[in-house]
Amino acid sequence: MRRITALFAGFARQEVDALRGNLTREATLWLLLVLFAVLAAGFAVALGVVALADWLGVLAALAISAGVALFICLICWASLAISRRRARRAAAERHAAELRALKLVLLEATPILRNAPLMAFAVALMAGLNLGRGTRHDTDDPPKPGP
Repeated sequence: MRRITALFAGFARQEVDALRGNLTREATLWLLLVLFAVLAAGFAVALGVVALADWLGVLAALAISAGVALFICLICWASLAISRRRARRAAAERHAAELRALKLVLLEATPILRNAPLMAFAVALMAGLNLGRGTRHDTDDPPKPGP
């Protein structure tokens, strides 16, 4: 029995070592890929600025480059705001679905819990923890005044 256990442990160790080697190699190649992609993008931007400087002059080329960079920043900022809004909406929908499911479970479990007070306490405790989980306000938006 020990031989079989040792054999399977050896196989598992070989698989883990192979997986670790593959992940390390893949991570290194992705790092090199990203590094050279950023380098290529930097040279492309420099080429564009030099071409604009030859065509329109240095000040106009720098002004156009700064404007394009600012425009890209605004697009990224708007995309980030939209993404955050979608994430908050999805989290609210998930929380509402969890609440509906919890209410359904409580309704289904109520007849059983009449005769088991300790189980009823445990269910009430879990319900309270789950219901209170979504009441944190960790968003970037300021609180809205209520009616």
